[in-house]
Amino acid sequence: MDIIAEHVKKNLDKNRQFHIFFVPRRSCLCIKHLENLKVYQHFTQIKELEWNFFPLDVDTVSMELPFAFRDVAVDGDPTVLYQAAVGLVQLQRLYGQIPKIYGKGIHSQRIWEHAKQLGAEEKMLNGDKGVIDQIILLDRSIDILSAVATQLTYEGLIDEFFGIKNNQLALPAELFCSSVEEQNTTQTQFVSDKKTFFMNSGEKLFAELRNKNFNEVGKILARNAREISAQMNTNAQDTSVQDMKRFVDKLPALLAQKQSVAVHTTIAEIIRKKVDTFEFSDDLAAEQEFMMCEDTDKASAYIEDMIAKKSDLENVLRLMSMQCSAASGFKEKVKFYIQICV
Repeated sequence: MDIIAEHVKKNLDKNRQFHIFFVPRRSCLCIKHLENLKVYQHFTQIKELEWNFFPLDVDTVSMELPFAFRDVAVDGDPTVLYQAAVGLVQLQRLYGQIPKIYGKGIHSQRIWEHAKQLGAEEKMLNGDKGVIDQIILLDRSIDILSAVATQLTYEGLIDEFFGIKNNQLALPAELFCSSVEEQNTTQTQFVSDKKTFFMNSGEKLFAELRNKNFNEVGKILARNAREISAQMNTNAQDTSVQDMKRFVDKLPALLAQKQSVAVHTTIAEIIRKKVDTFEFSDDLAAEQEFMMCEDTDKASAYIEDMIAKKSDLENVLRLMSMQCSAASGFKEKVKFYIQICV
């Protein structure tokens, strides 16, 4: 809001109109802040854009509320629950009434109650059955472990080490040699010294790799490389004109596949170097012990060593969260011991 207010003040003498569209809901705090900055009266219109769902892939939509659990569980702010209910009602407004809605967890129950109230106001509860048969609402608090455990799939490890945001992966451009052919400019783009890749199932190879355990990735890449090499090395002297024409027609697709294999091979090599470190193996071993609820009622010697070595704070807190969740809460003596270590 400070940036918007500064922009308005700088352009007041240019006879411009100013508009604000809040996505997905208007914020009373933002409006109040604009009033305190004395720029609210200069806006021609302030409206809401009820855009609750963002398509991320062919089978995935997201409300893009990354801090929803923190807001509810830590800050006690239930706003995101109401927003989720608004999204649920909007989904039924677009695709018809959902006859079966299941949920687990207290927050799921609150979302359903809000949705029922909103649906009754719009007279949607007695509508015809839509194209969606059922929906399941899961409260994050019923399963903390899976959210903090290290992901071991190809896509999961990319996200762990580099972060995938809005289906985009940004890596240093120097990691990718110039020999990689840039045939499909819509798939990658340079941002300063970064190279950005779009990670979704629209790319055939990534769709095959994304949910595979990382140990299988090398075999799949090698197989694809052999298949492309065999097709690229077709002997022109032993083929007819029709065969050559078919080969030329599919050549752009082969070059795109070759580029894709080269890119994912480079990414896999980078991940392999990180996965093969002792730190990663030790972290994974500690996680597996917590998952099996081994000695969760005692102070973890591994976590103690990490604190003593001044390891990455986020990683230490992640392992502590896993142990706490697996033990259904720390005992007082364990909590006291951790406080001493910290």
